[in-house]
Amino acid sequence: MLYTAGFVLLAQLLIYPVSITAFRATWLTGRASASELASLGAQSMPGGHVNSEFSRVFLERAFIISIVGQANGHPFQILAPARPIDGQVVPIQLPSGSLLEIPDALTQLISSGRNYYQMAYVPRLTNFDTMVIVVPQAPLKAAMWNASGTILLTSFGFSALVGALVYLFVFRFVVRPIQGLTVAVTRFSESPEAVTILPPAGSGNEIGRIGTALGEMQSAVASAFRQRKHLADLGEAVAKICHDLRNSLSAAQVLSDGLGHSRDPEVQDAAPRLVRAIERSITLAESTLRYGRTETPLPDLEPVRLRAALNEAVTEALTSFSHISGNVICPEDIVVLSDPDHLHRIVTNLVRNAAAAVKRRYGAADGGKIEAEVERKGEQVLVKLADNGPGIPPTALARLFKPFSKVGGDGGAGLGLAIARELARDMGGDLQLKETNPSGATFALSLKIAALQS
Repeated sequence: MLYTAGFVLLAQLLIYPVSITAFRATWLTGRASASELASLGAQSMPGGHVNSEFSRVFLERAFIISIVGQANGHPFQILAPARPIDGQVVPIQLPSGSLLEIPDALTQLISSGRNYYQMAYVPRLTNFDTMVIVVPQAPLKAAMWNASGTILLTSFGFSALVGALVYLFVFRFVVRPIQGLTVAVTRFSESPEAVTILPPAGSGNEIGRIGTALGEMQSAVASAFRQRKHLADLGEAVAKICHDLRNSLSAAQVLSDGLGHSRDPEVQDAAPRLVRAIERSITLAESTLRYGRTETPLPDLEPVRLRAALNEAVTEALTSFSHISGNVICPEDIVVLSDPDHLHRIVTNLVRNAAAAVKRRYGAADGGKIEAEVERKGEQVLVKLADNGPGIPPTALARLFKPFSKVGGDGGAGLGLAIARELARDMGGDLQLKETNPSGATFALSLKIAALQS
C-alpha cells in the first residue's frame, strides 16, 4: 500500500509544474477578463474612465493597478493607478498554460514578489485594438502558493485512496492466495507424507496454475516417500533373507566342492557350473547386505571375453526352459570392459524375462527361441537380445525400467529390468528397448570395448 501511494504521489509531484502553470494562466486570464468588464463600465462614466474609489476597490478585489486601451494607435487610460508603482515592471504575454511556460511559472513562484507585470492582449468584449494592464506579482505568488497547498493535499488524499484500493485488490487476488500456498508448502515440508496442497478453487491465473503444479508435485513427492519407505522395509527384509541365504549357500559350496571329485562324467561336466552359480549367489547375497548398510557396490571393471560370458549366462538362464532354444552370435575376439558378475546378472535377467514371455506364447511346445547378436559400433559393443514372444504391451512401455513394473504374470517382482539397466549404467553402458511388436521384443545392451583381439 505504501509503495502504491508513494508512486501515485510521485506521479502527482511530476505533474505539479504543469498544474501550477495552468493555474497561473487561469489567474492572469481572469485579470484580463475583469479588465474588459471594467472598460465596459467606464464607458458609462464621465470622461470614459473609472474614478479613484473604483480604482481602489478594483485593486483590492481584482488586483489590477492600471488599465490602458489602445485604438487606432492612441492610448486611452481606463483605470489609473490608485498608488504609485514602486517596483520593476516586467512585460509578459497573455499565458495559455502550455508546457513552454513552466519555467516562467516556477520563476514567479520562487521570486521575491516585488515586481509588477505589464500584460498586453487583444480584447474580445471592447472596441479597443489592444489592452494593457498592470498587475502586482505578490497576489499572483500568494495565489500560486495557496494552489500548491491544495494540489499537495489533493495528491496525498488521492494517493492514499488509490493505494488502499490497489492494496485491497492485490491482497485479495495475489497476497492471500500466495499466503495460502506458503502455509501449504511449509506444512508439506514438515510432513510430506500427510499434507496435501489443494489448488485455489476457480483460479485460472498464474497463481492458480502454481497451486495446481504444487499439488501435482506434492502428490508425486508423497508417493515417492511412500515408495521409499516400502523399499526400505523391503530392503531390511531382503537383508535378513540374504544373511540366512549366504549361510545356506556356504554349506552348499562345501558340498559342491565334494562333487568336483566325482568320477561320473555328467557330474564332472555340471559341477564347475554349479560351483560358479553358488559363488555368484554368495557374492550377490553379500552385495545385498552391503547395499543394505548404504554401501553402494561399485563395479569391478576388467577385460571380459564377451562370447564366453554370453554363452554361460544364456545357458544358465535357460536351464529351466528346455523347450526354448538359445543362440549366441558373437565374434571370438571381442573383449569388453565390464564387471563379470554384473554382466552375468544383466544377461541372465534379460534371458529369463524373454524366456518367460516366450513361454506365455508357446507354452510347453517347441518353437520358442532367444538370440543374442553382437555388433561393434566404434568404441562400443551392442548386444541385441531378441525373442519371438508376444512383445511388450504398450501400456507397460512408460514404466518398463521402473522398479516393481511387471510386464507379464510370471510371478516376478518386477525388478529385473530396473536392476539390469542400473548395472549397465554403472559400467559405463546402457540398456534400452530397441524394438517391440507382436512378433517379439529386442533389447540392446551397450558396453565399452576393452580390446580387440585376433
